[in-house]
Amino acid sequence: EYSRSSADQDLPLASEMRPPEVLYETMSYLINEIIPDVVYLTDQEHRDEFNPSDWYDFVWNRTRSIRKDIIQQRLLLVNQQNQSDYALAGVVIIEQCARFHIMCAYLMSQQSSDVFDFKINEENLKNCFQSLRQFYAANNKSAAQQGGIESPNEAEFRSYSILLNLKESNILSEIQRWPEHIRHSRQVKFALKVYFAFASSNYIRFFRLVKSDECEYLQACILHRFFYQLRCKAFRIIFGAYRDKSQGPRERLFSVAKLAAMLGFDGVDQVAEYCNAFEL
Repeated sequence: EYSRSSADQDLPLASEMRPPEVLYETMSYLINEIIPDVVYLTDQEHRDEFNPSDWYDFVWNRTRSIRKDIIQQRLLLVNQQNQSDYALAGVVIIEQCARFHIMCAYLMSQQSSDVFDFKINEENLKNCFQSLRQFYAANNKSAAQQGGIESPNEAEFRSYSILLNLKESNILSEIQRWPEHIRHSRQVKFALKVYFAFASSNYIRFFRLVKSDECEYLQACILHRFFYQLRCKAFRIIFGAYRDKSQGPRERLFSVAKLAAMLGFDGVDQVAEYCNAFEL
């Protein structure tokens, strides 16, 4: 169980810290035995038996404790050759923690605030990415000088970093500092397509990219947070263009099915909810 560090608390002894192998096994247990219980969110038969608040609080608490052990042991340092295996194990675990929080931001988005706190989830995700950015930067610098260890998931998480910052213009200058093979990776190229579609308010291209085979599941989970904003903008553009000004307040018809296809809705019923909300 996670316990917050305090000023009057002594640093733990080496014998009290979980070594990388144990941390990895602990994370594997959570991934294989606890996290899959989230399927009960949509399983009507067992839904009443599943408490999403207890589930999320338990997993978040334990992953936070795992990350604390990793940071306190400085397992992400890559400047010493004998630490390379430990560093890779540490970064893989933090990547798994980040994936959990990305998934929860989508799957738990319909839960009330007393069940799931989006801001706390984002804070933990932000902390994961801070550790990952520091590791990737140090590892790439080490690789340029003396040959660092390979980080197989860097391109994946660099793409997440872009998608999480679609509203930030300075992300483009940051990308220029990434290694060339990362900048030209499939995941980063996709994320940049989405970035430019969002920046130009090209909602048709944005939702086509989300629905395309290029888009991976966790990338879609991240992009889900931008759906409402872009759909609102699309509604203003579309219905502003289709208003027939020559006939006063009368409006020309626009296909609901076409709206559903253009804006990535699950069906016409979902479009109707939006239309009612906008009093259309």
